[in-house]
Amino acid sequence: MLQHIPHASLLQRPELNQGKASTTQRPFNFAGLFFKIQDESYPLPDLLSVSTNPFSSSFECLVSLSVTYSTRITKNPQTASVLREPLCRILALIDGLVGRLVAPIKVSWKPSVWLEALLSTFDEVRRIFKSLP
Repeated sequence: MLQHIPHASLLQRPELNQGKASTTQRPFNFAGLFFKIQDESYPLPDLLSVSTNPFSSSFECLVSLSVTYSTRITKNPQTASVLREPLCRILALIDGLVGRLVAPIKVSWKPSVWLEALLSTFDEVRRIFKSLP
């Protein structure tokens, strides 16, 4: 789906034909308004910041997800066989998203925390595979 989204649209929110959207509105709430979803039963993700930029929101959510998966694999190695594939797909999405970036952009993240989580996970997965017969 990402390959069908124009690069420029990742740098700003789409305009709404109806309804008022605040520039400080969380991406989840904006998406509900944009797609006319009124159901409030969906859980809201716990994000560190509010971004009006779709690229930043996507990147920050994917980084947060990758750290969550990495932490779960490291803390509970028995889950590695199940969580490894989704983590790989998240990392592929991050790679694809960043590969489409055509201009500098400000994102809110802690590269050292992200890298430490991933390296710990890679080390744990390596240990698991070494122990296999």
